[in-house]
Amino acid sequence: MAKPYVSSFVIPTPKGQMAFTSVVMDQADFDEVLVEMKGKPLTGFTDEEWCAAVEQFQSAQHIPRIVRGSKTAWLFEKFGVKTDNLGIMVRGVGEKIISAIASSN
Repeated sequence: MAKPYVSSFVIPTPKGQMAFTSVVMDQADFDEVLVEMKGKPLTGFTDEEWCAAVEQFQSAQHIPRIVRGSKTAWLFEKFGVKTDNLGIMVRGVGEKIISAIASSN
């Protein structure tokens, strides 16, 4: 397995700039992260709702945005992320998303 690729950048938003980090990894590594996530539900979710959300991430092969907080800090620490916003995806999924967007225009 290849080491996860971690890249930080700044995204312009209507409220100013947002620092964001993207982590790209192999499918097996992504699956391991999701297993860990299932055991650490976020506040406001029942266990059933949280498992359903994690299954949606599995199906999409990416997690578009995670905001640093007390329940998510472990993910940021796991990948050495310094920003407060994180996205995780399986290698190759970004290309698929861009192709889908381009073909919809």
